Parts: sequence; C-alpha cells; structure tokens
Amino acid sequence: MKYVKAYDGLRGVGAVMILLYHWPGRITISHGWEFMQMFFVMSGYLITLSLLEEKQKYSFGKFAIRFYIKRAFRLFPLYYAYLLGALCLYYFTKNSEVQMAEDVAKHGWYLFTYTFNYMSVINFFMGWDYGAKLWSTHLWTLSMEEQFYLVFPFIVFFISFKNLQKLVIGSIIIAVIFRVVSYQYYIYVNPNDKAWIVQNLVRIPFAQMDSFAFGAVMAIFPLKFVKNIKRWFVILSCLIVVLYLANMAYVYLFQGESYFSLTYGKKIAEGWLANNYLFAYMIVLVNFWCALLIKLVKENRSIAKKFEVRPMVFLGKLSYGFYLLHLPILHLFLLAIYKLNLLKVLKSNLLIESFLLLLYLTITIVIAYSVNTWFEAYFLQLKNKIFNQQREISA
Repeated sequence: MKYVKAYDGLRGVGAVMILLYHWPGRITISHGWEFMQMFFVMSGYLITLSLLEEKQKYSFGKFAIRFYIKRAFRLFPLYYAYLLGALCLYYFTKNSEVQMAEDVAKHGWYLFTYTFNYMSVINFFMGWDYGAKLWSTHLWTLSMEEQFYLVFPFIVFFISFKNLQKLVIGSIIIAVIFRVVSYQYYIYVNPNDKAWIVQNLVRIPFAQMDSFAFGAVMAIFPLKFVKNIKRWFVILSCLIVVLYLANMAYVYLFQGESYFSLTYGKKIAEGWLANNYLFAYMIVLVNFWCALLIKLVKENRSIAKKFEVRPMVFLGKLSYGFYLLHLPILHLFLLAIYKLNLLKVLKSNLLIESFLLLLYLTITIVIAYSVNTWFEAYFLQLKNKIFNQQREISA
C-alpha cells in the first residue's frame, strides 16, 4: 500500500479533537468520541487492505509472522515502556502527598495483557473497584485494537472473499443487537451508574466491532451505489446533526432534562448516548460517516489537500505517542496549575484558560515528538530493516 499523506493529517485532526474532548475547562467539545471511532474505522480499513494484499503473496505462516511482528514493533515498545515508567512513578510516589499512576498499579494485569477494556465489567461482578484515572482510562482503546489485530488476520486468511463480505456486514448488524441487549442487562444489574453502563456499551469487542467492520466494508466492497461520496458524506453529516438536535429537543420537552445534566454537567456525549437508545443507531451512523470521510480523503483530491497541511500531518505522525501520553501529561499539568493556585483562574478567565490550553497542547506535542524521535523511531527503523519495506500506509 502506498503512503497517503492526507491520512496522517486526518489522524492529526483526530488527535487534537480527542485532546479538546478531554480538556476539563470551558474550551472543550462535546463529541470527541466520534474521532475515536474514526481511528477504529481507519484501522479496519487499512488493516483489511494490507491483509488482503499479503494473503496473495505468502503462506499462512509467513503471512501471520509478518503481520504480528510488524504490529509488535509498532505498538509494544512505547506501550510497555509507558506502563513500566508509570509503575516506577507509582512506587516512588505511593507514600507521598501526591500519589501518581496508582490506577496503572491497581489494574496492571489488565493493562499488561491488553484486556483493560474488560476491566470495568469484570471488576463490577467481582465486587472490586472499577474506577480508572487519567493514567489508564484511555488505554481501553489500545486493548480493543490489539484484540482486533489478534483475531482478524485468521479470519481474512481462512475464509473466502465472499464470506468475508458477508461477515463484515453481519458484524455491523450483530454489534447493534449486542449493544441493545447489553444495555437492557446493564441497567438491570447496575442501574445507578450511567457512566459504567455507557462505557461498557462501547468497550466490549462485540459492541464495537461495527467500527472495524465499516472500515473493512470500504476496503472490500466496490460501493458502486455511492457514486458521489462527497454528497453522501454531506447528507450523512446533516442527518447526524439533525438526529442529535431532535434528541436534545425531545429530552428537554418531554423528559424535563437538559443536554448538560445528562452529560454530568460537562459536554461529554458518551453520557448522552445512553438516552433513548441513541447508542443503537448513532454509533452506526458515526462509523459510516468516518468510513466515508476516509474514502473521501483518498479519492477526492480537493478534500485531501485540506488534510495535507503540514501541522496536521506532523501531528498525525506523532498520534500514537500523542494519544498514549496526553492524559498523563494532563494530570501533571493540572497538578502544576493547582500548586500555582491557578484553578480558580482557569475556571473564570477564558483568556488565561486559552493560554493554558495552548501551553498544554504544546507540551504534549513536544513530548510526543521527543518520544517519537528518540524512542519509537528506532523500533520503526528496525521493523523496516527486517522487512526491507518501502514507506507505506501506516495503520
């Protein structure tokens, strides 16, 4: 697969949106979760293309070895270095006034085995603490990705192309059914914790597999019926906005609650998704929206240019480290603000908050760049040397 520069720009936009989504001040956005879905859909698209290409070239043994070694060199070094560094930080600070990374120590078994997306469900039924803080709460997404990488190569290699087409379409349908059934069960066993309910509606693989499936659909179907992808993308964007507004109006007029009260006083759309079965269809529409955007960026040159601006492409190349480190950096940043007695100013002065947000973004970019240059690059170069491969689309 050839390198698509605009995909790095798209990753860069997604990284910034996710950072804004997690920012605790007033300068924030409601819907950063859509861009997290975009990363899942993009993985489904790029991995499917790569696997289908390599299936034609190699026996299963070589096919599997190449895939898993490349994924390991790309993901494992920084991930495990982060976990080990967080554990060291915890043991150095566990008896101090300011304890750090205790959630990494508490949930280490899940994190080191890439099963953290199951932690909330398992710990609830075991009667254990299922809370997660800024050092680990975002790592469920990496567990989800890794589980997809573990299973999907076998599926692609051992079933026919026609059956693969049927499977990805079926996966979209099954995911919707699974979310609806799961929701009924979750509100029965733990009705008072909406955050727990919503988290597990998107963190269990069967509930999330439509995101990867939509990416695979873009890779394996000609989609001739979508003659004008740009028009479909605009129509779908309008439909999503209208459905959101309609739900907001319905909840306000007929249920007497506001959008903000349903999202914990902050514009977090994950809380909103649990109302009126929005999760059943909105996630599907958002995944389709992401898939169309990915296809549009590749096939429409005028759209692609908008994502090829240097800052976004630069950030997109750092997106893995940026995502992995942005919340721990936020924790340390907020701690520094607290020590400097700036918390009240952060909440009351929009100009100062803007400056602090820009400073936080800059610090995160600098650290992600340093990690990429002095750590990740070594393993990526080693991977390329082992496989003697040209620059290609990175999934």
